[in-house]
Amino acid sequence: MAVAYCFTNGVVRINETCPDGALPIASGDACQLQRAVRDLAVHAWDGVIMLVPNLALAQDDSAKVAAVLDFSRRVEQSLRREQ
Repeated sequence: MAVAYCFTNGVVRINETCPDGALPIASGDACQLQRAVRDLAVHAWDGVIMLVPNLALAQDDSAKVAAVLDFSRRVEQSLRREQ
């Protein structure tokens, strides 16, 4: 079992646990979670760093939370389709 999470900078990480202060996105099988996040995230210039879509464009904290929640919903939907 793995968990995808992000901090306020929008960088998405996948690990065994969600660190303090991080926003959880989704949890599930590590390979399926990696695939779902990779397919739905925005990729940084290096092609490796994954970002929450629309978070960088958010004008305020409410919009940032909405971006994370939307991304979380989409990742969860993708994980359900793979089952």
